[in-house]
Amino acid sequence: MPKHDLAFIVYEGSHESTRVSWEDAERMIIGRRRDADLRVKEPTMSSRHAELVALDDGVHVRDLNSLNGTYVNGSRVADALLKPGDRIQIGRATILVTRAGNLSGPFEAPKPLPSAPTPPPTSVADLVGSGGETLRVSLEDLRGRHDAPPLEEDSRILLLRDLSESLAPTDRKSQVFEQVRRVFEQAFPDARIFILRPAADGDWADDRRDDCPSLTVAAEAARSRSAVLSTSMPQDERFASADSVRISGIQTAIAAPASCDGTVEAVIYVDRLGLPAFSKRDLHLLGIAANHVSAVLENAARIRQLEQAQAQLAELNRELEARVEARTAEVRRQAEEIGRLAEAKDELLGIAAHDIRGPLTVIQGTTELLQLRLDDLDGDTLRSSLALIHAEAKSLGRLLSELLDAKAIESGKLRVAKRPIGARELLDGALPAARLAARHKGIELVVEAPDDLGINADPRRLRQAITNLVLNAIKFSEPGTAIRLEARPAADGGAAITVADQGVGIPEDELDRLFDPYEQGRAGKRLGGGSGLGLMIAKRLVELHGGRLAVSSQVGAGTRFVLSLPG
Repeated sequence: MPKHDLAFIVYEGSHESTRVSWEDAERMIIGRRRDADLRVKEPTMSSRHAELVALDDGVHVRDLNSLNGTYVNGSRVADALLKPGDRIQIGRATILVTRAGNLSGPFEAPKPLPSAPTPPPTSVADLVGSGGETLRVSLEDLRGRHDAPPLEEDSRILLLRDLSESLAPTDRKSQVFEQVRRVFEQAFPDARIFILRPAADGDWADDRRDDCPSLTVAAEAARSRSAVLSTSMPQDERFASADSVRISGIQTAIAAPASCDGTVEAVIYVDRLGLPAFSKRDLHLLGIAANHVSAVLENAARIRQLEQAQAQLAELNRELEARVEARTAEVRRQAEEIGRLAEAKDELLGIAAHDIRGPLTVIQGTTELLQLRLDDLDGDTLRSSLALIHAEAKSLGRLLSELLDAKAIESGKLRVAKRPIGARELLDGALPAARLAARHKGIELVVEAPDDLGINADPRRLRQAITNLVLNAIKFSEPGTAIRLEARPAADGGAAITVADQGVGIPEDELDRLFDPYEQGRAGKRLGGGSGLGLMIAKRLVELHGGRLAVSSQVGAGTRFVLSLPG
């Protein structure tokens, strides 16, 4: 067949874009570049896609990009001999082959061919159709195609833990998303990682990448507000018709949304242009990370709201100081004290939000990981995980109890029911809550109390006060030291209970504010903070018994609390 007898008509959808006749050239390039001999606007993601070559037996079409695919008469080809009536399909473009003598006549746009079937992947076994689920995949021959093999599951869990720790102090969205990107680049070294955020045109975009993800998967994750998995995109009826799947050759993808205050801020999207397919375990891993990112974003929003409230409060305080400038120094001092307490309460809200979110995140993440790996957990791992959940739940319960007790004390609704109880029994009952913390730091608890010393008290509330003092002492004591609890008769017929430690001590300028609500000294903030309510609650509980709580301390030598009760 003479090569100069062929001509080509290019259709973009149903619209004819150009006609070209084959002349005495040796070859022509089909593509979207301006210098292409046979140009189509946006057929694929490749600028050079197919090549027409003149040979002795006619004109051949050769595929230049095996990722996107060239089809002749609906079949995928590496090369094929062209004849009049053939149809070449490249992406969204269709090229009709005809004779040069017919080039001037009218042609009806060809109807789209059925979607070309996707060839089975090399060395894949047990690929089933419903939803594109891949039950089992043999990938021995693919090992050399990736820079690194997939990480073991335990290593990926460690990466997730590192992500949790790195995001804890972060309040900038861009920094959060870049840390997530870096972690998942390690967790899935052979995949493409996208952090897709809403774009101005209503689509999703990653401003760090130019290649094309499946926006239909991202949109589905955002719409359903849940993680999405497709193990075989070309066979998944939800996504197979999308241009990004048909053109870019995406084989498998997972996506999960990260939201803040009911709005999806980003979609964490991971896909592969080849195998292996992602699994439900990969989906759970991505979902847990997205949930944690959502928690961090919400915490950052609360911090910003708190900062705005503090700025407004500071402005109100400045206006108040201007109006009362002529008043006495005592009124000015009271106004400053009110401002300080208000700021302390605002700080407490931030601490409570963080301290509550932290245990809840650990509990949620640990239980989800337990569910994920329930079938292969050993006894030691299960026990350690349950111990972690229990410890975080106790921490959460202790914080909530302190907040409720502080509110009851400030409103005057807290009451005590006193009855006779032995001093030794009282002290022994206060220690179980503190022994675990003491044992963890290697601190010895020493108790001294006469067996015949009786006290008239509400056992539960007075033990609460003593426990708060002991936990405070443990917090500020060095490992290997001792904390002494002593009960002695008082000269007025009552009793004195002493809690003495060998810790860092309290500076003199902080002693006057030690029992103020929400107050924390410099050492307390340095050692991890807290609600700042423990010592205030202890002092008020002692006062409800008609007693008093005194403190003496020396920096570097320790602190001594003396709880005096009437007879």
